[in-house]
Parts: sequence; C-alpha cells; structure tokens
Amino acid sequence: AITLHARTAEQQYDPPACWEHIGALVQAVSIPVIGNGDVYEAGDALRMMRQTGCAGVMVGRGSLGRPWVFRDLADVFEGRAPRPPPALEEVLQLASQHLASWASWHSGEEEERVSVLRMRKLVPLYLAGFRSVSPALRTQLLTADSVQAFRRAVECGDFDRQEPFPLESLRIPRLKGA
Repeated sequence: AITLHARTAEQQYDPPACWEHIGALVQAVSIPVIGNGDVYEAGDALRMMRQTGCAGVMVGRGSLGRPWVFRDLADVFEGRAPRPPPALEEVLQLASQHLASWASWHSGEEEERVSVLRMRKLVPLYLAGFRSVSPALRTQLLTADSVQAFRRAVECGDFDRQEPFPLESLRIPRLKGA
C-alpha cells in the first residue's frame, strides 16, 4: 500500500488537504492507497474514502487529545453510528490512561519523566473547549512531574465531571503551526 498525505511539506497544515490528489493516485496505481489529511472525525474518513476511492484512511493530528476517534471509526466501518463523545470526566481519565500507557511503554524513572513532559503538549488538546476546568487543575496537569501526580490531579480536580464534550472543538487545529 501507499499512504499519501494530501498536502505538501511546504504547505504544512494550511491550506486544507487536497483529497483530489489521493483520488488521482488511486487511479494511477494498482496497489491500495491509504489517504491522510484533515480527518478529524469518523465522517471525514468515510467522505475521503467515498470521494477518492482510497482503500483506507490514516488518522494523524485529528486524533491528538481525542483517541476515541478510533472507536468512532470502528463503529462507522461496521455500519453503526458513532457514539457520543465522552464527557469531561472520561476525557480526563483517557488522558491519564494515555500517560500511564506511554510511561509503561518505557521503563525507568527518567523515561517516566520524559513521558510526563511529552504529555504536557497534549493536555491542552484533551481540554480544548471544556469550560469547567479550573485554572488550578489545568496548572496541576501541565506541571505534573509523575504519572501519579497527573492521576491525583484528575481524581481530585475541580471540574464538572458530566460536562459534555464541546462539539465546536472537534475541528480545531492541533499542534504544528496551529
């Protein structure tokens, strides 16, 4: 298979991905083509496949801070409607699980510290659009120095645990040039 990101390196993340290039590649080669670019939700993946004829979709930045997009993709590819996005409590639990998994992938105190530092880039993406996260909790998450400190902040934090996912944040730019 060939994977094509429908923007050049020079363009970086703007303008929108040109899915027509994916379709042209599909027509030009006899092996499967995987499309990539501007996939933020499951419906985008279906649209890309229908418009281009590509065999599959690679999700990149659209999943940052929103790992449930893969659950949603599985749902739509099985013919089911995607489930509603998680409320804030589950989003923060997912962020905590993400960090714990990242840290366990590596072993040792230094690797945990590196994982915690890397997670700091993603915290704003997990929290994007949520209004009930207190400045104190945001600071605790962004300054946590261990997996345990991050977990404690989530467990004891000041926020509306049932706050629904802010749908307006689905398509916000995510990292690099955003």
